[in-house]
Amino acid sequence: MRGLQSCTVSSAHVKSVCDKVNAKVAALRRVRKFIPADVMINIYKAFILLHLEYCAPVLVGLSSGLSNKLEFTNQFAIRTLMNLPKTTPYGNLLKIVNIKPLEHRRYMQALILRYKSLFNTGPSYIKELFSLHSSNYDLRGY
Repeated sequence: MRGLQSCTVSSAHVKSVCDKVNAKVAALRRVRKFIPADVMINIYKAFILLHLEYCAPVLVGLSSGLSNKLEFTNQFAIRTLMNLPKTTPYGNLLKIVNIKPLEHRRYMQALILRYKSLFNTGPSYIKELFSLHSSNYDLRGY
């Protein structure tokens, strides 16, 4: 039962994120011809990408369907804001705005959070979620 609730919350979160991003893209599409491309990239990173990356470390391990939905929404946002054709590959769109795919960015943020908790530079409540175990086994075979 708990897994089912978690899945429902994740899909509701993803739907909410996609709706917010699409609404902002629709508003920006009307004025994109008046905004230079480099400024539009900054606007995308400041007002669109932050929604797609909200709670990113928590979303590590998101189902492929929900992850693809976020990636597709990101692709739509970049393509629309940069006024590029639908045939433009996603990899090229990511190069234009100089970012990695959202899934890669989620893993990086989770690893950074783990690193900070390990070396006491992150929040203490995150460090408390992890426990280190030592082993008496010689794993190198020496």
